[in-house]
Amino acid sequence: MRTTPAVPRLPVGRVAVITATWVVAVGSAAVVLSSMLGFTWGTTHAALQMVLPYYVLPSSASLGVAVWFGRRRLAVVAGLTTVAVCSMMLPLVTGSSAAVRAGEPTLDVYVANLRFDNPTPERAVDQALASGADVLVLIELTPAHVELFHRRGADQRYPFQELDAARDTYGTGIFSRLPLRDARVEKVGGIDMPTGVVRVGDQDVEIWGVHVGAPTGEGQVQRWEWRLGQLRRFATRLNGPTVIAGDFNAGRWHPAFRWLLDRGDLRDAHEAVGRGLSPSWPMEGRGLRALGPFTRLDHALLYEIDAVEVRDLPAAGSDHRPFVVTLAVGTDP
Repeated sequence: MRTTPAVPRLPVGRVAVITATWVVAVGSAAVVLSSMLGFTWGTTHAALQMVLPYYVLPSSASLGVAVWFGRRRLAVVAGLTTVAVCSMMLPLVTGSSAAVRAGEPTLDVYVANLRFDNPTPERAVDQALASGADVLVLIELTPAHVELFHRRGADQRYPFQELDAARDTYGTGIFSRLPLRDARVEKVGGIDMPTGVVRVGDQDVEIWGVHVGAPTGEGQVQRWEWRLGQLRRFATRLNGPTVIAGDFNAGRWHPAFRWLLDRGDLRDAHEAVGRGLSPSWPMEGRGLRALGPFTRLDHALLYEIDAVEVRDLPAAGSDHRPFVVTLAVGTDP
């Protein structure tokens, strides 16, 4: 009577390591693939997509484990995920600043989410005024902030204003030292967006301030995607140099935001100068937030205008990091 040799059983510890690695590899691959295919299921999924660049760490670690234990299929899954993440990150760090020709004018735009319940609003207001920017685009602007700006001399330094202050998170405003023509607050996809046109040299530049609500809570993901879609349709109608700046509560890895850029023919200022991986949120908080900023939610999106430089600044009591973007007016993007 012939007997089949028994298949040797793997040690329990080795099985546990391989099983855990499969879970990590497949989970990472699923999030990356969902971003590439273009869908976001819900709040948790949106949060997972937000930190997509960091998936290069678990996927590459999974690849190492797969090679060590000789698991070919696991190596393929982990390897493809690692390559996909790296290929998605590469364009964000390979941008180059626009060259400014001799005598060509530039425009500095300061962008900040002030935080409506900022515990140190004086610091936030002083930082904005000290930026020296030509235009201030301010998110979560409250009546109390506006009063502080007035008391700090903003009316003399930035006499042209279009303000839509609110007591909640949806106040927005523009302060400009340059004349602000056609200033108004326009509703785009349910978002109240202050806007105006400044003259820089012989060019008109349109400035828009935007705050898209975060995809948190029941039904908010669908509303968030819809609003980003409305901004995309709005962007396709732009005519001439334009800056759309503020807190989008979205990053490059969210499909809805990626479509806004690609189909709206817009460029992210940070990506344009090779700093697309720089984070702006969260600057404070508990739990994982205490580790420091890990994603960029605050953007200046550019149409027919290009960035010379972007300077990220320390947060002044806000959970968002402000920045100043210098634009080359007249340079082809």
